[in-house]
Amino acid sequence: MTKYYYNNDDNRRAFTLIELLAVIAIITISTSIVLVGFRRFAPTYKLGQEAGRIAQDLRLAQQKTITEQITHLILFDQDGNLYFLIRLVPDPESPGEYISEILKTEILDADIQIKELQDLDEPEIRFTTVGGVADAGKIALVNRYDETKTIDVRPAGFISY
Repeated sequence: MTKYYYNNDDNRRAFTLIELLAVIAIITISTSIVLVGFRRFAPTYKLGQEAGRIAQDLRLAQQKTITEQITHLILFDQDGNLYFLIRLVPDPESPGEYISEILKTEILDADIQIKELQDLDEPEIRFTTVGGVADAGKIALVNRYDETKTIDVRPAGFISY
C-alpha cells in the first residue's frame, strides 16, 4: 500500500481577506457608476423607443390602407396619452358614412407625453389608398427631462423620426 504525503510548503498562494474586500469594493463602485449612467440614459432611450413604435404603427396603417384599399388612420388622444389604429369601413346602410373599427390601442410609457401635433387639422394621420396622407404634419413627443423627439409625416407618406 502506498502512502501519500502532502508537502506543506509555504509556497502556496491564496487570496487574503483584504484582497477579496478590495475586489468587491471595485466591483461595487463600477456597478454603481454604470447604474447612475443608465438611469440618466433610460429616459432618452424610452423616448426613442416610443417614437419608433409610433412610426412603426403609422407605417402599418399606411400598408394596410394600400393593400386593403380601405382607409386606415392613427388617432391620437393627448389627454389619455395614447393612440389608436383605426380602419374606416364604408357603412352599407348609409352611403358616404363610415364605421370605425379600432384595430389597435397603444398607451405610451408613463414618462413620455405627446407634446404637440403640428400642422394637423385633426389629431390624426389618415392615409390614402395610394400611400400618401390626407394631412401631413409632425408628432412631437417629450420625456420628463424635456427632451423632444419629432415624428415627421410628409404629404407623400414618408415617415421619419
